[in-house]
Amino acid sequence: MALFTADHLFRYSHRNIGEANHLRSAKILSKRHGENIFDFLGISWIETAAKLEKSVSIMKKLKLQNQDLREGDLKFVWQRFLKKSGCIHCHDGQGRAAENFIASSEGLVEYIKNNSGIGFLNLLKTRKIEHELNLISFPNPGMPLAGPPVVEKDIKTIERWVVNHCPDQKMRYLCKRH
Repeated sequence: MALFTADHLFRYSHRNIGEANHLRSAKILSKRHGENIFDFLGISWIETAAKLEKSVSIMKKLKLQNQDLREGDLKFVWQRFLKKSGCIHCHDGQGRAAENFIASSEGLVEYIKNNSGIGFLNLLKTRKIEHELNLISFPNPGMPLAGPPVVEKDIKTIERWVVNHCPDQKMRYLCKRH
C-alpha cells in the first residue's frame, strides 16, 4: 500500500518521483484523483481481506466427508507430494521456513504429531482461497506461500489421507480421524 499513497500517485503521474523518472506516464492525475485512487485501493483491500477471512473461517468449519484411500494415495503423499507441491523450495531444512516444517517424510511425521492433519490440509485450502482473492492471510498464510496453490486433485488426495488418520506407508496412524 505504501507505493499507492495519494501523494505518490500524483507525483508518479507527473513524472516527479525521483528514481522512477524513467517511467513514462501521462499527466492525467490531479491530487484529488490520487486521493480517490488511494481511497479505492484501501477500501478494496479491506473488503478483500474481510472476504478472505470469512472464506477461510467457513472452510475450516466444514466437516470432512468420510472417504476411503485410493490406490496410490499413500505413495503420492509420502513420495511425491512434498516435491510436487513445492514445499521443498522453502522447507528443505536449510531456509528460515525450516523451523516450522521440514519437507521430508520425517518432517511430515513430526509436523502431524505436533500439529494436526486437518491443520496441514487447511494450509493447502487456505492458499487456494488466497490465490482466488489475490491476497495473503496474515499472520497464518496458506501454503505453499511462495508459489501457486496445490491443484484440487492433490488437495483431495491429502483430504482422503487426513480423514483416514494420516497413515504412514506401513498404515500406522499419525492423527485422529476428522
